[in-house]
Amino acid sequence: PKNYTLAYKWWMLATKQNHPGATFSIGVIYNTGSGLPRDETKAFQWFKKSADLGEKYAYETLGDFYREGIVVRRNYKLAYRYYKKAALLGVTWAMYRSGLMAKKLAHLPVISSSAKRWFSMAADQGDRDAMFELGVVHAEGIGTLQNFVTAHMWLNITSSFGNVKARTYRDKIAKKMT
Repeated sequence: PKNYTLAYKWWMLATKQNHPGATFSIGVIYNTGSGLPRDETKAFQWFKKSADLGEKYAYETLGDFYREGIVVRRNYKLAYRYYKKAALLGVTWAMYRSGLMAKKLAHLPVISSSAKRWFSMAADQGDRDAMFELGVVHAEGIGTLQNFVTAHMWLNITSSFGNVKARTYRDKIAKKMT
């Protein structure tokens, strides 16, 4: 909206009816400082209320807060939990972020195989970063058997979109295949 002060007024009315989208929008206003002074603590509180009401983007945003340690202690397990909730509701970026957290937490037996699954889900939605990460998990055998052919395939796909890092890694993998 162009007039955040007016939007804030209407969204606040909607929050009294437990509207998850309006509650999330109040969090965004505080998080970005659009129309009000920026206040990450208040933003977190509104995102938490919104998540409690089932707003899928609030789950993803809470994952960001926990991953980055914004107004809360950094906690990758909680970040993963919130990303996973958003991912299960169809948020592609949260699928990718769930994969990143699962990769970071791969030392935990319950989570180790999840990275590949989340990256696959996001890649199926066209997420190019997830395609790159699929190449990495296959190349390094994170939560899956090491498979240079599959790694090469994913890195080749994402390098075709101009990802230089993927191209370099793909070429490194190709040398191991010969």
